[in-house]
Amino acid sequence: MPKNNNQKNDNDDFEPEILDEIDELEFDDTEGVSKDKIKQLKDEIKDLKEKVRENLDGWQRERADFTNYKKEEENRRTRMREILEEAITSDFLTTLDNFDMAMSNKEVWESVDQNWRIGIEHIYKQLSGTLEGYGMTKVVVNEGDNFDPEKHMALNQVETDDSGKEDTIAKVIQSGYQMKGNVLRPAKVEVYKLQD
Repeated sequence: MPKNNNQKNDNDDFEPEILDEIDELEFDDTEGVSKDKIKQLKDEIKDLKEKVRENLDGWQRERADFTNYKKEEENRRTRMREILEEAITSDFLTTLDNFDMAMSNKEVWESVDQNWRIGIEHIYKQLSGTLEGYGMTKVVVNEGDNFDPEKHMALNQVETDDSGKEDTIAKVIQSGYQMKGNVLRPAKVEVYKLQD
């Protein structure tokens, strides 16, 4: 049977006022019907009204529980996807480190065949771009930046007599990476320390 588009089909539209209307029912023709019978019918109506309210309340609670369940399930799926993305992208850190190491010595890098070098640089850019698409980026760190223990890991201290350099980055040893603001791996650095 086709549904009428103007007909409301949502149970949310059930109006409890209908139950109140039952209380207002008046019997026009009560002749021949005993007062006991009328009282019995009113009591049955009252009982049915209470059952309808209980069912409606139960249905509304179940619907709210189901809505909450759907939200929780969506949050769980989102978090699982984020964990999986972090795990997969973290597996590529060593590969990125190897690219960085190969290209870090400019003199040697410039001496290799230009076509080969351009191909490797293109592969590196593709891999980096793919990982950036998942939200993974390098932790930006330069020599002279202030040391930040949340983003940097100090592997060594370099003594200096310049108090302005204390607790700043002396050298970047290995790039750090973050994903959507969370540090996957801190940048490994050397930090200036004031001489005693």
